[in-house]
Amino acid sequence: MHYSPQAMAHSKKGIADHEVEFEQFKRSLSLDRVLATAKAPLTESLPPSFREAPLARLTPVHLFESDLELIFTYKLAFEAIAKLRPTFAG
Repeated sequence: MHYSPQAMAHSKKGIADHEVEFEQFKRSLSLDRVLATAKAPLTESLPPSFREAPLARLTPVHLFESDLELIFTYKLAFEAIAKLRPTFAG
């Protein structure tokens, strides 16, 4: 997780006016899902000798409320950006 003071300060503001959606999001997210999502790009793009150390650091016991707030804030930001980008039919 990215714990910059700016990100943490913004996460509380990010869920304002989205409290119901945030509660639903919290119930839908599990530690296993977060870890699987984090591990996927490492295992797909790095040789075993380079991925062992980063994978070993991906072992939190649980997600704190602040973790969930930060993830949710990033989710909202990425969704807003996606809405601005034109989609191309290929």
